[in-house]
Amino acid sequence: MHDYMHSDASNQRPRFVGYVRVSTARQEENGSLEAQAERIRQWAVARGMQPVSIHAETASGRGSVDEIRRPVLHEAFREARQLGLPLVVTKADRLFRNVAEAEGFMRQCGVPVISIGDGGEISEAVLLATVRKGECSVNNIVRGTVAALEGRREAGVALGSRGDNKAAARASARVRSDKAHALVQRIARFLGEDPGRQKLTDAELAEALNHAGIYTGRNRPWTVPALRRPRRSALEILRMEAEPDDDNPYKDNPNFGRF
Repeated sequence: MHDYMHSDASNQRPRFVGYVRVSTARQEENGSLEAQAERIRQWAVARGMQPVSIHAETASGRGSVDEIRRPVLHEAFREARQLGLPLVVTKADRLFRNVAEAEGFMRQCGVPVISIGDGGEISEAVLLATVRKGECSVNNIVRGTVAALEGRREAGVALGSRGDNKAAARASARVRSDKAHALVQRIARFLGEDPGRQKLTDAELAEALNHAGIYTGRNRPWTVPALRRPRRSALEILRMEAEPDDDNPYKDNPNFGRF
C-alpha cells in the first residue's frame, strides 16, 4: 500500500484527488454528480482527509477512454500523478464500464485508486474484476431490455413509464440476444460513446452510422425510415441503463449520517 495516508511535513491533512461521473445530462440535472461529490466529502471528513479537487464529468463509462471522449478523467489522473496523491471515487464503475479500455488505461496511469464502495484502495486486478462484473451486468440488461421493449411494442404498449421499465427489467432475466438485439445494442454503444450523437437528426445519425461501418441487419446502409425504430430502442436502453446512477449513493452505507 502507498504512504499517502500520512500527513506531510507541514502537518496538513492527508490529501487526495476526487473524481465523479454520470452518464447523461439528465442525471447531472438531477443532482447525481453532487451526490457523489458529497459522499466523497463525507468520507474525507470521517478520515481527517482533504480533497485537493473533485473532478466531475458527464460521459458514458462504456466507450473509449481517450482524452477526447473522457477529458476530465485524464485531467483527474494527471493531477493525482503530478501531486503523488491517490484518486478517490465512490465506486470503481465511476471510472470505467469497459474492461478492455480499463486495462489499457490502468497500465500507464501510475496512480493508486481508492473506491469508497469497495472498502478502500483497490489493486488493478480488483478494479478490473469489478469493472468486468459491471460490464457483464450492463450487457445482460441491454440484451434483456431490447427483447422486452420489442415484445411490449409489438403488443401495443407505450414505452417510457416507470411501470414499463420494471416490466422490461423483469423480462431481462428470461431472454437472450439475437442478431437484431445485438444491432440495437451496437447502436446504443455508438450513441453512448459521444452524447452529442444523441442530438443528431435521423438523417445525420444514419450518415454517421454508415460512415462508421455500422449497417443494417441485412448489411445495407441505413435510411431514415429503417433507423427510426432501432434508434428509439437504443435511446431507451441508454436511458434505462443510466437510471441506477440516480439512486441515493448512501443507501447501502449503514454508517452514513453517523460521522
